[in-house]
Order: sequence, then C-alpha cells, then structure tokens
Amino acid sequence: MTVEEIKVRLENGLRLMGQKDEQPRLRLSQLTQCPRKQWFDLMEGAPESDTDDADFLIRYGHFLKGVLFERWLSSLFPEGEWQKEVEFYGIKGHIDLFVPPKTALEVKVTTTAWLKETPFYEHLWQLKAYLAALKSNGVADPQGFLIYIPADNPALMLRHIYPVTLTDEDYETLKRQVFLLVDAEGEPPMPDGYSPDKLPCRGLVFYSYYKCPYFERCWKQVNVEETSIVPRNVVDDLGRAFTAYEQEMQKYEQLMALREQIFEKVRQALKDRPHIRTLEIEGEHFKIVATRYTYRRLDVQAMRSDLGDDFLKPYEKETPAVRVQLLPKP
Repeated sequence: MTVEEIKVRLENGLRLMGQKDEQPRLRLSQLTQCPRKQWFDLMEGAPESDTDDADFLIRYGHFLKGVLFERWLSSLFPEGEWQKEVEFYGIKGHIDLFVPPKTALEVKVTTTAWLKETPFYEHLWQLKAYLAALKSNGVADPQGFLIYIPADNPALMLRHIYPVTLTDEDYETLKRQVFLLVDAEGEPPMPDGYSPDKLPCRGLVFYSYYKCPYFERCWKQVNVEETSIVPRNVVDDLGRAFTAYEQEMQKYEQLMALREQIFEKVRQALKDRPHIRTLEIEGEHFKIVATRYTYRRLDVQAMRSDLGDDFLKPYEKETPAVRVQLLPKP
C-alpha cells in the first residue's frame, strides 16, 4: 500500500462517521431550552464545505476524538448502552452512554484552555433534554453527568464531572419549547417571559457569563452598551452568591487568624532559641515545620532618608486604576 491509499481510506472513514442527514431535522442535542435558537441553527446554519482541507481536518478530527473518548468511556461501563436513542414528543436524540436503570453520561471533548469555562449552558440543557426524554419514556428520576475530557490532558476529566438534574419546572419548560418549535410556521415567536437580562438570553451559568449566539438578532432593539454593560440578573446572581458565601468566608477568616496566632508562637520560639535552625511539631496527620533563613530586600525608606525624595522621583510612576465594588442595595 501507499501513503495515498491509506490516506483515502482514513479520509473516507472520517467522512462516514461525521456524515449528517441530507435533510435537516430537529434534534434533542440542539434543544437548549430556546426554540428560536434551534430554529436558527436548523434553518440558517452555515453550510459545511469539504473543499477546505484545513477545515475538514479540524472538523472531523475533533469529531473523531469525541467518538474515541465516548467508546473508551463505554468500555468502562459494559452494562451501559452506547448512543442510546431516545425521543421527546417526536424529537429524537442519542445519549452518549446510558447506564441502567436511570443514568445518562454525556461526553464533551475540549482543551485545558477551555476547562475554566465549563460547563457550557448549551451542554447543560442538551443533557436536560435527554433526561426529559428518559422521563417521558417511563424512567423515574433520571440523573445525568456531563464529563469534559481535555484532549491534551485527559486525566483532568476527573475534576470536571458535573451532575445535572431535571426539575419538574425544567421538564415543563422543555415540553412547552418543543411545541413552540414544532407548531411554528417559520421563525418561532419569542417565548413568554424571555428577557435580554436573564437566561436563556444572558446570565451566569456555574459562575461563567453566557450570552446566546443569536442575542443581537432577537434583541436588536436593545442597545447593550446603553442599557446595561452587565445584565441586571448577573449583578443580582453575583451578589446572592457572595452573600451565600459570607458566612463561610467569615469561618475562613477566623481559621486564618488562628493559623497566624499559632505560626507567630512558632516564630517566637525560634527567635528565643537562636541555636535551633529548624523546628518541627508533629500531629497525627500533619506537622508544622519552621526553618530559619536570611533574605535581602530593598529598603526604600532608608534610601529616601539618605538620598532624599528628589533622587527617587525619576523612578516613581503614576498608575491609573479603576475600583469596582459589589454593594448591597439599602
């Protein structure tokens, strides 16, 4: 065989795995709560081109990584069903891995650079849609887990497993959105209660800022820069989060103060015993280690006293700054 022959087989295999239906159709994987978003994705998505080799390699290469990781994960759960087909009021989807009796695992391949953004809003609602489909087919209290696998360091997936639940409100919301989408003649109307200042249009998801990719199309009459640089609901969500953690932060500050008291006693013990260079105090599981050392630092106050302010002025600079505070409203 030649390199070209091998290349042809591999390329055909990639295309076969990544091929889509000729006719676009509604998919549970795209039912991210908003019917308008799926309609735009379905009817106006950019057509794929096979003429660009670089685009082909990126698109199908990423797809291949996803398939390989999904199959690897399914090998760890032999009791599970890979790519289980489910249906929710006529819209079909495929769960990456269904582990009986009620667990859905959804795998997303990413990079370490994107891990700080996870979990993504669309992925949360994709998995909720799968859970809704399971529930509608008789699975009681289905549970889901989003697993993000960075291709450049797969072991980090252990830190990025997110449980996803389906509330009764989520279920009814998805049901309403499905019928809005299915019954719409053309572009679906804006669902009741949607606002440019709250999800699913804009907001916080797991402490990451999310904005729908079609935000400007749906809210073209809203000038984001003039109305709110930061959406009102984001400010409120951030404030509530900090308020909820206030008590925990106080406990942490108390703990830090206690640690400083203990460390100061150890420092003083070494100062009183100049012949000791290292002091260790052991507990059952932890120990405190204090080591005497000498370091050098620049004494600016002494320089100012000896050389005067005029000597130091050329080395000083003004730095503009903006102070931002999060304050409770009275």
